[in-house]
Amino acid sequence: MQRALELARRGVAVSSPNPAVGCVILDCAGQVAGEGWHEYDLVDHAEVVALKVAQTLARVLLGNFERDDLGVVDQDVRVPTLPWAA
Repeated sequence: MQRALELARRGVAVSSPNPAVGCVILDCAGQVAGEGWHEYDLVDHAEVVALKVAQTLARVLLGNFERDDLGVVDQDVRVPTLPWAA
């Protein structure tokens, strides 16, 4: 929850008219699988961003991706630096 609050702070003053929101998705082992925050109106909300990050990381880890998938990522997707993904 602390990490979600830290991420939410990144959206303060830029997420209006929406609230500042952060989201952290954990895998079944309790490791971070995706995270995101809401920036700017009409851009994906924190939960959608976190799910996109988790999906991208899962596809990479499972080897289920095309070369172009890694270079073309939505502008609002921020891939976190995760210890187990480094």
